[in-house]
Amino acid sequence: MYLMLDASLLNITAHLPIASRETEAQHVLEELRTHATLAPLLTEAPAINLIKSAAGNAPFLVRLMTKYPDTLACILSQGPDTTWALLQSEIQSMDMRTLDQAGIMLCLRQLKARVALTIAMADIAGTWKLDAITRALSNFADAAVTAALRFLLHSAALRGELTLTNTHQPEDGSGIIILGMGKLGGFELNYSSDIDLIVLFDKTILPYSG
Repeated sequence: MYLMLDASLLNITAHLPIASRETEAQHVLEELRTHATLAPLLTEAPAINLIKSAAGNAPFLVRLMTKYPDTLACILSQGPDTTWALLQSEIQSMDMRTLDQAGIMLCLRQLKARVALTIAMADIAGTWKLDAITRALSNFADAAVTAALRFLLHSAALRGELTLTNTHQPEDGSGIIILGMGKLGGFELNYSSDIDLIVLFDKTILPYSG
């Protein structure tokens, strides 16, 4: 399958940071070219320059690009907007009934890494403005908290500790309210932000017998 570079990335070269580690960046580029899906995309100058800019300045992104080449291919061929939408859909469609605690922790860590790669590449390429970047980081944090809550509610229901009123979105009607404080509440998370939460529970709405 031959993929073409997304149109939103065709004219980004002038905006890219100069790679501070050119040799390392070239090595990463050659490694990525061994991936069948990425190889045809990495023949075009905008994609080459974007990879070098990211790899030549951020070792963390090197790890993400080499670990998740399919996500990188999606970013390059479909653009950050579409890739971000696909990741949002993926987290929303997680089936908590098929996961144990280790499973959901792994899924969320992997999604966080792929989300970070997508947002960072959009940031470096200059295709997203600052408010879009911080909002995307905040929206993922919100979605991850929701996914964790759904898992906990399903787990409690399986143990017979409560009865869910909505198995698809168990947080609805659960009596649990989670408030995002500070940067999360203001949609202003950055790449290294933690999140501050306040959790409220009305035990009269969904009686708990654990």
